Amino acid sequence: AASGYYTEVLSLAVGPDGSVVAHNPAFVLEFREGANEKAISARLADNRLPNVMRLNKEFEELSAADGPFDAAITALNFHDIYNGQSAEDALAILQIIHSMLKPGAVFGIIDHAGVADADNAALHRIEVAKAIETATAAGFVVDGQSNILSNPEDDHTQGVFAEGLRGHTDRFLLKLSKPAQ
Repeated sequence: AASGYYTEVLSLAVGPDGSVVAHNPAFVLEFREGANEKAISARLADNRLPNVMRLNKEFEELSAADGPFDAAITALNFHDIYNGQSAEDALAILQIIHSMLKPGAVFGIIDHAGVADADNAALHRIEVAKAIETATAAGFVVDGQSNILSNPEDDHTQGVFAEGLRGHTDRFLLKLSKPAQ
C-alpha cells in the first residue's frame, strides 16, 4: 500500500459496503525516513476511510489465513521485488498472494514498463513479459492487459524518478485471475 494512494482510490470504489486491506511490510513503512507510514496514517486518521484495515506484516508472514480476498493489486512495486531481490522471491510473493485469494479472484499488476536489454533494475522498471511469466508461474491466468496508463513520450531510457518523468512513466496494467477451480 505504501503511502495509501491506491488504498484511498479503492476505498472510494468499493464504497461503504466493501472493504479494503492495506498491506505494508516494515521496510516500506520505514522507507525515506518513514514517509509512507506518515502518509498512510494521515489518510486513515480519524477513521477518514472507515472501510480500510491495515495489515502490516512481512511478505513471508502472510498466509491464506489473512484472506480470503476477492481481489488484490500491486502498484509500482513489483519491479522492486523482481529486480531488487530476485525473480525467485517475486515468484514466492505472487504464490503467497495467490494463496490469499478466493477462486475466481482478480489480481492486478501496475508497473513501470521496461524493455529488453535495458538495465531495468537501475531504471526501476520491468518488462511486461517478465511480470506475465512470473504471474503465470505462480498460478495466475492472464485475463487482459491495458494501455490505459501508457505514455508514449516515455522512451524507457530514464529512471522513473527523473525530473519531468516522475509520475508520468509508461506503465502497464495486467488483469490476472486465480482460476475458479
